[in-house]
Amino acid sequence: MTETLANDGTFDFLNEIIGQIAPSKSLHVQILDVQLVHEEGNKYVGFLTAEIQLGDFFAEYKYPLDVVYDGTDILWEVDSDNASIEHFNFNNYGFN
Repeated sequence: MTETLANDGTFDFLNEIIGQIAPSKSLHVQILDVQLVHEEGNKYVGFLTAEIQLGDFFAEYKYPLDVVYDGTDILWEVDSDNASIEHFNFNNYGFN
């Protein structure tokens, strides 16, 4: 999930900013929480909370999440288009 979020274009809006103010910084994505409820059959719905970090800047995003689990395999889909920002921090960010 972390790799998908880091590479699915969700954070593309930061690419230009990163290139201009912090070209030596790298973007890190960490999954903080997954909450699921049983919908029906082998389907579950819920939310995934992820943190993106670039230097001292961080933001938490909450994504709608759909999961299908058949007892062996897990299929999941994160709805990147409907993510919401939960928290963010620009404090102490080095703009030098």
